[in-house]
Amino acid sequence: MRTTPLAWIIAGVVVIALLALAAWFLSRKMRETERLRQRFGLEYGRTIGELRGQTKAESELKASEERVDAKQQDLSNRCARMNTITS
Repeated sequence: MRTTPLAWIIAGVVVIALLALAAWFLSRKMRETERLRQRFGLEYGRTIGELRGQTKAESELKASEERVDAKQQDLSNRCARMNTITS
């Protein structure tokens, strides 16, 4: 079976698209890791040591971040309601 030039072009486009997608995912992962390092500081390294892995540690830190953000939002809503009541 002979491969046509069009098949080679399509295969090349698919390979380039897959490489671009992989680069995008890697870049996104690296930015997220750096963001977590900046936000949590020493706790980032400690959590990696405790959970024995970067993936588990980052998942735990993200969950912690979401809990804190939810509590902050709740407190903000409560303050807004109190300001409305006392005004």
